[in-house]
Amino acid sequence: MRRIAAVTMVVLGVLVCAAPGAQALSVGHRGEVTGDLKAGKVFTVRIVLTHPRGWQSVQGMVVALRLRGRSLDQIQFNTSQLSLSIEGDGGPSLLGQRGSLRGPFFEVDNANVSIQASGKRLGLTLPIKLAAAPPPGARLFYTYNALGVSAPGYLAITPPVRANGGFSWGTLGVAVAVALFAGGFAGNLVASNRRRQQRPSIYATVQRRLEEERTPR
Repeated sequence: MRRIAAVTMVVLGVLVCAAPGAQALSVGHRGEVTGDLKAGKVFTVRIVLTHPRGWQSVQGMVVALRLRGRSLDQIQFNTSQLSLSIEGDGGPSLLGQRGSLRGPFFEVDNANVSIQASGKRLGLTLPIKLAAAPPPGARLFYTYNALGVSAPGYLAITPPVRANGGFSWGTLGVAVAVALFAGGFAGNLVASNRRRQQRPSIYATVQRRLEEERTPR
C-alpha cells in the first residue's frame, strides 16, 4: 500500500507540473531609445512587451536614469490606470490629458505619450526632455512588472554617459603652473638683460678716452 501511495504522489506531481499554466511564464521584452542624453534635448524611449496571457497581464513599466545602482529620476507607467507618474511631482496623470510631469532630470508632456496594445503585445512610446545634463556614468534603464513573471531587474538601454571633453582640473592646474613658470622665467631673462644693458661698458669708456686725447685742446 505504501508503494502504491508513493507512486500515486509521483504521478500527481508530474501531472501538476505538466498542466497548462504551471510552467514559468516568459515575457518577451525590448527597449530602445532614439536621440541623445543631452540637456535641453528630447529623446524617445520605446518599450515593447509580449505576455503569453495577453497585454493586460502587464501591470506597469518604469524608465529610469540610474548611476551606480541608484535612481536619479524615473517615470512609472501604470497599465490599469493608463497613467504616468514621477516621484515628487504629485499624483499620476492620465495619458492624453494636458499637462506635464517634471522630475530632477525628466520632463514629460502627457499629450505626446502613446501606447499600442493588441493581443499579447503592449508598446509604450515615451518622448522625454532632459532638463539637466546627467552626470558621467549615468545610464538609461527600463524594467516592468507582470503577472506570473518574476521581476527582471533594471535593463540597460543606453551606454554610460561620457564625461565632457576638455581639460580636467589636474591638467588645468599643471597648465597654469607651467604658464606661471614660463612667465617668471621670461621675466627674469628680460630683467637680467636690462641689468646687463644698464651696466657701463669698459670698451665704451676706452673709446671715449681715445677720442678725447685725439681732440685738439
